[in-house]
Amino acid sequence: MEADDYDLGPFWAEAKRAYELECEHPIDLGSGAQDPRTLDQLLQLIESRGSQFGAFREKHSGLWSKLQLFAEPVVAVGELASAALSTIDGFGGPVSAIFKGITHLISAASRVTSAYDWIETVFSELQNISDRLRSHIRTTITSAMRRIIIAELAFILRIIGRAELLIKRGRVREFLRVAFIGNDLKTKELLDNLNIVIANEGRLTLALTHEKTEQARDLAAQSVEVGQQTSEKVDSVHEDVRSLTSLARENAAVVQEIKIQQIDQHLLENMHHVLKAGAVSQTDGWYSLFKRNLLEGSGTWLQREEFFDLWMQHHAPILWVFGGPGAGKTMLSTWLITMLLKQFEAKSEIGLATHVGYFFIKENVEDLRNPNILFKTLAWQIQQVDPLFRRHAATVCEFDRKTARAEDTWENLFLDFYQNQDRRAILVIDGLDEAELHTQRRILRMMKDYVSGIRAGRPARIQFAIFGRFTLRAELERIHLDREEKIIEVSSVKNYEDMENYITDRVKSLTIVRKMSSRKPKEAKKFARSVRSKVLDGAAGVFLWAQLLLDQMEGKDDRQINQVLAKPPENLYEMIYSVFSRISQDDEVDKPTVNRLLSWVAFARRPLSFGELDVLSRSDFNATNWFLWDHIRGKFASIFRLRYPKYFDPDAKEDEDKDEATTNDGQQDEQGSLAVAGDDDDNDSFNLDSSEDEAEDEPSSDNDSASQDEEIKDETQEDQEPKESEADQHYSWGQKHTIVDFSHQRFRDFLVIEGDPRTRQKPPLPVTIDVHRVELDIVLDCFRCLRAALDNSQYIQHYVAYPAFHVFAHLASLNQDRLEKKTEIHILRELYWLMHEEKGCRTLFAALEERKNGECDAFWNLWLANNRVTSLLQRWFGKAALLECFKEDEREWMSEAASSIPKLLEPLAITAAKMWLTKKSYKDIAYLDKSEFQVWFLKGYRTLDERGRIAENLTNWIPARDLHFYRLQAAEIEGLAEWANLEKTTHWYTGVGWIVYQSPSINSGRAQQLLAKAIELDPNAWVAMEATARSIGDDDGDYEKAIPWMERAIKTLLEQCRGTPLEVDSYLLSHISRWKMALGDIAAAHDIAYEAWMKAPVTNQQATNTYIRALLETKKWDRLVEVLEYLDGTDNGYGISNLVKLFSESSLEWDVGRACRANGCPSFVVNALELALQDVEKSGDKSGLISKLLRFGDFYHDFCDKNDRAIRWWEEAIVRMTDADPEVQREYTNKKVAYTNKLAQLYFDEAVQNFEAHVRPNDAAIRLKQLALAVAYIPGGGEDVFAYYTPGYPSLLYGRWLREYEKAKPSVWRECFRARILEQMNGLDDNDPTNDTKACKRLSTSLFQANDEKRATALVAVLFKTLEEYIAERKRIEIGEQGNEAASGEGEEEESETAGNTVDDGERAKEEAEGTAPAEDNTEDGAQGSEGSTSDALEVSGPVLKRPPQTRMKSEDVEGSNEVDPESGKPVLLLESNAWSYACDGCGYDAEDRGTMWFCEICYDVAFCSECLEKAKAMTLEVRRCNPKHCWHQVWPLDESKVNEVALEYTVGRKVKLRVEWLEEVRNEWLKGE
Repeated sequence: MEADDYDLGPFWAEAKRAYELECEHPIDLGSGAQDPRTLDQLLQLIESRGSQFGAFREKHSGLWSKLQLFAEPVVAVGELASAALSTIDGFGGPVSAIFKGITHLISAASRVTSAYDWIETVFSELQNISDRLRSHIRTTITSAMRRIIIAELAFILRIIGRAELLIKRGRVREFLRVAFIGNDLKTKELLDNLNIVIANEGRLTLALTHEKTEQARDLAAQSVEVGQQTSEKVDSVHEDVRSLTSLARENAAVVQEIKIQQIDQHLLENMHHVLKAGAVSQTDGWYSLFKRNLLEGSGTWLQREEFFDLWMQHHAPILWVFGGPGAGKTMLSTWLITMLLKQFEAKSEIGLATHVGYFFIKENVEDLRNPNILFKTLAWQIQQVDPLFRRHAATVCEFDRKTARAEDTWENLFLDFYQNQDRRAILVIDGLDEAELHTQRRILRMMKDYVSGIRAGRPARIQFAIFGRFTLRAELERIHLDREEKIIEVSSVKNYEDMENYITDRVKSLTIVRKMSSRKPKEAKKFARSVRSKVLDGAAGVFLWAQLLLDQMEGKDDRQINQVLAKPPENLYEMIYSVFSRISQDDEVDKPTVNRLLSWVAFARRPLSFGELDVLSRSDFNATNWFLWDHIRGKFASIFRLRYPKYFDPDAKEDEDKDEATTNDGQQDEQGSLAVAGDDDDNDSFNLDSSEDEAEDEPSSDNDSASQDEEIKDETQEDQEPKESEADQHYSWGQKHTIVDFSHQRFRDFLVIEGDPRTRQKPPLPVTIDVHRVELDIVLDCFRCLRAALDNSQYIQHYVAYPAFHVFAHLASLNQDRLEKKTEIHILRELYWLMHEEKGCRTLFAALEERKNGECDAFWNLWLANNRVTSLLQRWFGKAALLECFKEDEREWMSEAASSIPKLLEPLAITAAKMWLTKKSYKDIAYLDKSEFQVWFLKGYRTLDERGRIAENLTNWIPARDLHFYRLQAAEIEGLAEWANLEKTTHWYTGVGWIVYQSPSINSGRAQQLLAKAIELDPNAWVAMEATARSIGDDDGDYEKAIPWMERAIKTLLEQCRGTPLEVDSYLLSHISRWKMALGDIAAAHDIAYEAWMKAPVTNQQATNTYIRALLETKKWDRLVEVLEYLDGTDNGYGISNLVKLFSESSLEWDVGRACRANGCPSFVVNALELALQDVEKSGDKSGLISKLLRFGDFYHDFCDKNDRAIRWWEEAIVRMTDADPEVQREYTNKKVAYTNKLAQLYFDEAVQNFEAHVRPNDAAIRLKQLALAVAYIPGGGEDVFAYYTPGYPSLLYGRWLREYEKAKPSVWRECFRARILEQMNGLDDNDPTNDTKACKRLSTSLFQANDEKRATALVAVLFKTLEEYIAERKRIEIGEQGNEAASGEGEEEESETAGNTVDDGERAKEEAEGTAPAEDNTEDGAQGSEGSTSDALEVSGPVLKRPPQTRMKSEDVEGSNEVDPESGKPVLLLESNAWSYACDGCGYDAEDRGTMWFCEICYDVAFCSECLEKAKAMTLEVRRCNPKHCWHQVWPLDESKVNEVALEYTVGRKVKLRVEWLEEVRNEWLKGE
């Protein structure tokens, strides 16, 4: 062996070791077995394995033929270079090892049905590698060539091992008759590694060749340097390859189409309610926060752990990672989650075989330490990316008992699914030690049982990664898990590199270091290194210790920093003590305030907002916490972590953004009070010596009378307009909505330990908490806030949002028997006020005001669906009868409430009725809420029994899903209103009438009677008039009668409520405009919409949208552009035009496209789109930004006839999808496929344009190739690297490019089609008749691209045969009805209805076509190998199409059907009745309407009628749908001869008997290359 080959031996040894590890057996065949080096010896070896292998060549001639063709070059390479290669692996070398692997593979296949057929296809795919080996024989075997040969042989060995493993695990059916290499993620990884070796060896060869041929000395010297550098890089690559090949990580990703039955929408909504608890958004929020703080290179030490490698290869069910407090466990778990998501979730858009879920347990967050919520959150994450699991979860969640406890959820959602499905889940749980002890034990017991089940033979398809403190070890020992499980410990030695990176990053950011670097860089570097060294030595692997020490250095100079480093605290506990000691010694800090703050953050049941903490920490609600925000961000910055809301920049200067405190709906919110620049010496208005202010404050005697009048007026209005505390207005909206919690759990641990004299370890400090009193103090603070809430209505959420839901949990933690008597009495009085008095009950309902975070769900569960709280209150009220301090009527009610839950909740129910049925007047702002939830609360309350059990049909009631009245009849609604026995005023009738109007339309008559009574009692009842109009218009469809009623409502409204928040006439006008449009009075509809807009052209976006819609309907393109230009010229008060806000906050951009196209696509519109993207990006809404990038790209492509911005925006969107948080990635899985296809099409067109213009290099072709490849694209890799392609649409376009423009050989370009066509062939002859139509459509598309026009048109003809059958059926119906003209008319009407409420007249169809928006989710099965969750029927733009009666085939419709005709044995297709339903992408009509239909050969799913095709060629369509240079095929009228090419028989009922020879011919051509 030459010196350059010194590393080939270890390289091959690594490949063998990886093979043996994955196959779980040695490669050698045992004693006595020969080392095969020829095909004859291989055959002898196979046949010697047992009697079942006798005469192997004759029994499996097809397989042996493929094997022989594959193996000949392998043998030849071995003979040619036997001397060099045999030294690597003993006698016979790698060739012998490969043949042994083949023997093992064939032995495994003998026990699995169809495995031999699959092995045959595997070797067909490996023929590429074999052919490459054959080409090596004809070249000189250089050192570089030997490396490539060994890499290729290693790849072959690993593929053989992978195939054997899949056979053993019963996964052959996943890859049977489809492409394997490159589509299985493990093979893709191996192929990527092989290509890296080949590309780098090629570069090295070129460098060496250049060195030999170049004559000039200086150029030769430069070449030598390049060669040396390249060699070093190659060595580095080889080292990486050796490391990678030692990791047999099984990433069982299956590129297959998931056949899922349609899930009932009700089941999905129910699953959404059951699984998507508040912990979902919190978990993703924590992950997003930790991920942002994750440094590059973190976690690499974990990859070097041997057990981690085994776990990644699925050889261990649980990965345990334990470490001390502050050791970086959470960042390590974040790194693992990120790595797993990148590996498993982001590589393809179909439901992969492995999915990842994660959860962060937080001790002080109730939802984040609940074991049932933990498993539900994990299930929610997985169902978002796995449609098959989604179907399973929806079914399970239909029954409450199946998710009642954590054990039920684990068993029914996870175990039942994964033991029966060939899929995997990896569940990462961080902070298990932070859960309560009984919760830890429950979770560990489930894991113990799971591990035991695996050892008993249950499939090990779920893996865990558990991160926690060493305290968990004792619990593992208790259940004997420690004996079976390997634990990885986080130590200072292991995480040294991570620690060094963190400290280096922090030291570089120190202010003093940055300043020194600009002036004295050498001294700065020396100083920084010194600081880093000392912090690193002292940290001992504890990140929190380093963080707190570095926090102390912020804002200090070098001398002060050296003092900090001179004697730092010895350990983390000492460090935290020093932090609180420093705060205790700070005279600027108010100790009672900070102690209350610490108590709340430490013991609150969920993280609190700063606005809540500001209120809760005030002993006097009128006293302002002037410096609380500054202290939390400054003096307390080491203790607290702040999570800011979007739209909020905490560092923005208030004088630059004084209006920042504005809510999203444009209403002015809390104003900052720091507008006065107190440090400005030039501020003459702030003069302490002036007495002007005092004089102004003293009322003049002349104004005494007026002042008295004002006082009287204020007294009369006090109840209507509560006074607002100036303290509540001190902080801005953004500050108030910032979430505050501890930066690390260790701070809470410290406070709990030091807050208890029995466990205290240090001298007491002024800044501390009393753990024995803290829960009582919190309960009393909650009652204080609830009492004050209604008097602070503008900021009421900060007073009630937490206490209204959580005071009872804190109350439950108190020992009532140990409380002082006066304390107990005080709590009982507060409970009596809260539960009995109307103001207290209204305070509880006030917590529902925002309804953004599931408040209605929580309220329903708190009082009706669960009796934990009501039972707690009954225990408290049960003791009140013995206390004489209460009045007799108070004791009587508390006694009754203690024995009856309906009695306990009766005041709350009566208050709900009053909120619904009583108002002060029709000017009451309460009319903005129609009290729907209060009505349902009454409904639930009325079904309670004495023990508080709700009716069974309401046990699963979900406000988010069921807050409508479709299931209630008028009598039932009126019965709820009658129960409260309230006076039947005009407001009573309005309230009841409004809810009855929302019930089924059959109740519209009764609703109108009730509303008429309300108007009779008060002619000013404009709300009743509005409801009457909407009932008549929306329920009865009598628009002409509804319009006068709405006009009357508007007139009365303006007379009564002008200038109040109830001035909503522009909103009511929008209904009139809509009804006018429905009546065909387009001009009037436009004028009314214009009137609504003119009332609020800037502030009311709904009016703007209505007017724009009216302009769209009337096609007033010029006027519409004028409106857009007006909006562009007006400012919203924040320096952003109203057009930019319109585009950033609505979805009208595509709709206005036709107007812009007609006006030359004005530049101001495009500029507004660019600015809108910036506005959305500033908001922090990542999902919204991606959506806008996609839609804006649609606008630019469809209406501006340009591709540059569309490509840029779509590319950016896809990059952001890949880098986004998991929830966003899951949300855009389907759209990523769709827009990848769109980009591929644009790349193809651009590549053709570049080709014709002789542009080199052709970047568009390169980008198209990158989308098509299933393996990593290697720049400069050339033709030497192996190319395998996805079954996606980009692969078809790239194959077409290779064939037509690069004139590639058929063996080259056909590889782009192979994977896709094989997948689609399976759809034609599998056992699922529900996918036959889809398979025909997609296969025809692929064959068109593959230049197989004959077969493609035959398949399309089969599809359009259903149209011929449909037309014949219609004619039969018409002939049967000709005798009676009237009956004929009815028949046509009936037929129209059965066709899906379609439009039969051309004018209406035309209107519908013009209003159609692009279908973003029209994904195609495989931009990355996926169909996603899109509709099975192809989506089209255009009007609602006419359809035969049965338009969608469900599995139950064909249950028991067989895909093989029992008589003839021929495969049978069962087509959907609307298989022909391609619509023209120009006018929206279908083939029956227009009489013609043409398919674009290049665009995916684009079809035109003849008329629109001519427009497309002339580029005169209103929406650009196709490139005029593309090719088209006519598919209608039907060519009957084409049907017979593929169909043996076409019978009535859409059954098609296929020609078996046709199927086999196509399959053999693409599967075996025959």
